[in-house]
Amino acid sequence: MRKSARILRQVCGKLPQLCGKRPQLCGWAYAPDAFAAFLRARHPAKTASCVAAAIGAPERTVEHWLAGRAAPSALWVLALAGCYGPDALAAMFETPPDWLDAAARAARAAALEAQIRSLSAERAAL
Repeated sequence: MRKSARILRQVCGKLPQLCGKRPQLCGWAYAPDAFAAFLRARHPAKTASCVAAAIGAPERTVEHWLAGRAAPSALWVLALAGCYGPDALAAMFETPPDWLDAAARAARAAALEAQIRSLSAERAAL
């Protein structure tokens, strides 16, 4: 057994498995449609180009993610998390783990608070 497979077995108790065409790891299924919708909401025009430029990925790779033909590798998942925060990771799962859902909600709340402060300052300047 390869070292990576041994580590996965130790962490998850089982190896990744395919459920239909959606990869599962430790019981969490990848949600390509939700992930593509997340990226398209962030970049409504030229989604693949914008995401590729933001994280340094080849545009063709991002096109495959958007079409649901491939899932991001671990390297690109890290780049996506660094660029878009926990929201991007949460969008990759049909049902994200509780800790990730909490992190995504906290990030969204912080973004909303910043927007409220900005709008309040703009209103005060009128």
